[in-house]
Amino acid sequence: MNGFLFTNSSNGLGATGPAGPAGATGPMGATGPSGSIGGLTGPTLQLFTSVGATNGALFAIAASGASAALGSVYLNNGATYLVKAAYNGTTYLFTSSLGLGIAITGGTLQLLSGSGSSGIGFASFQSLSTFSVNSSALYLEVELVGGGAGGGGSGNTSSTLGGNGQVSVFGTNAMIAGGGFGGYGAAQNGNGGFGGTASVGSLIGYVQTGQAGFPTSTGGAGTNLFGGNGGTSPFGGNGSGGLGSLNAATSGVLGTGSGGGGGGTASSEGCAGGGGAGGYAKAIISSPGATYFYTIGNGGIAGSSGQSGFIGGTGGIGCLVIKTYFQ
Repeated sequence: MNGFLFTNSSNGLGATGPAGPAGATGPMGATGPSGSIGGLTGPTLQLFTSVGATNGALFAIAASGASAALGSVYLNNGATYLVKAAYNGTTYLFTSSLGLGIAITGGTLQLLSGSGSSGIGFASFQSLSTFSVNSSALYLEVELVGGGAGGGGSGNTSSTLGGNGQVSVFGTNAMIAGGGFGGYGAAQNGNGGFGGTASVGSLIGYVQTGQAGFPTSTGGAGTNLFGGNGGTSPFGGNGSGGLGSLNAATSGVLGTGSGGGGGGTASSEGCAGGGGAGGYAKAIISSPGATYFYTIGNGGIAGSSGQSGFIGGTGGIGCLVIKTYFQ
């Protein structure tokens, strides 16, 4: 008798057994390189409303005709100042401080070494600081606004104009944004102050004269009358004119370079005009240098009140905005 082997498969193979357990997870692969958007690093934005460490002085020259050679050294009150840009009868003399630093008195710089006028008279000065450019910078986009002016004081007798705003500067031969001019007090006719002018030198850029302050309103005796509003810079924030005894004139906002409002009145005395805004400049600086001098213009003081009047608002401090672009 023949023997037979019976199977459960027609192909002679046994049934497939159950699946085995999953193997252990392998080690993590190496991290890939960081990505970038279009090969560019995002820009940085910096806002300045005051100077940093003081290392120089910007002199506003009182009269034309003076000159000073680059590298000459001048003396004032025992402190020495190195000329950082050749000067020849223009408005501003750039210097870095040596020795004792800023110790300015009087109104004359005396030549100590180098060539130039033996004595240079100045009307005022502002402290300078230095902006250091990132070594990887491709170009800079710079915005600059001068200080806003103060609004005038109301009251027809002995009221005064608002103070002028100061100039803002970036670079020794580059960008200048002049301060606004003070609003007229009631005793001076109550008109608004003019806006500051601006320049970008040889740079590619745009300038805008600051908006003038607004003149006073008119009205009958015994009513609450508005002073003029301050001029507005591209950053907004102008001061409002006062409304007699109900509301005081307000100041231009810090860092806008806008003008302060003029004082209002609650009587037959006259109102005052608003202060002008600082000039505005915007420029592109390609292949920037390592450092740039800068200063930020303060706002002008408020005009004082006269008889039955009210003070104006102070001007807003100017600003410097620097956007740095990288490759």
